[in-house]
Amino acid sequence: VYCYKDSPGLDCPAVETMATGRPVTLREVKKQGRYFQVVTTPLKSQEGEITGVIEVLIDVTEKKKAEELMLRTEKLVSLGQMAAGIAHELNTPLGNILGYARLLQKDPTLSSKQAERVEIIAEQANRCSRIIKGLLDFARKPDYERDSATCSVADAIETAITLLEKEASKRQIDIHFQPKRLPPVRGHPREIEQVFVNIILNALQAIGNRGEVTIKAFERDNHVVVEVSDTGPGIPEDIRDRIFDPFFTTKPPGEGTGLGLSISAGTMNRLGGGIEVENSKDNGAVFKLLFPIQGGSGR
Repeated sequence: VYCYKDSPGLDCPAVETMATGRPVTLREVKKQGRYFQVVTTPLKSQEGEITGVIEVLIDVTEKKKAEELMLRTEKLVSLGQMAAGIAHELNTPLGNILGYARLLQKDPTLSSKQAERVEIIAEQANRCSRIIKGLLDFARKPDYERDSATCSVADAIETAITLLEKEASKRQIDIHFQPKRLPPVRGHPREIEQVFVNIILNALQAIGNRGEVTIKAFERDNHVVVEVSDTGPGIPEDIRDRIFDPFFTTKPPGEGTGLGLSISAGTMNRLGGGIEVENSKDNGAVFKLLFPIQGGSGR
């Protein structure tokens, strides 16, 4: 009976049924990371007196996940169309700003204070440029040649680690990964490398400084499963369902656009895989990615 445990504010349905004699249906109750529909019915004696309650719990976790995926997909499609238009409109004026800033930086008559201000203009223009690139990547239509390609997950992970080696070293964060022989998965190598760059970079930013990122890859049920865990603070329960939303971020200004995880989730869903996140027992977050094996049945 879920009385004020993981669903504060909900009356216990069994107690309510005992008190009123009426059946009670709770559409959704969360318990230990899973979602249940709770239905209670009074149990009556031959005299019509209530002697107990029959309580049925229906696990609707997969249905809940499917609904969330559909909602996220619809949101991504609408936002992607809008993002593409905005990005194209901003690209030209932003390029002009950056170009003139670079020209000014070469001017030997600038004072040190002026040069510092021009450098800030160039840095901020570059940041806007990265945001626009993210918007265009986000809005990019699927390439069906890319969809028919195959990729070595181990190679993609090692490439991503190499790309982020300098960032990890600067933050004094160790990345642990033991490559192993795994079957090829669906997807273009560059695309899957970008997924791992986004996930690992997110882990580095979550840790901040001094910590570890551990990557494990193994085969299970026609999928290659990759788990990326970190020693950061973990993800608060109240925002865990929102981290794959476009532009949602808890990072300080200048660290990310809030598109990396959205792009990664969109890629995984389109390839027939999936991405999940939970907090580990030892603090930190664990991202689990499921890649369909090429030639397998997928989900």
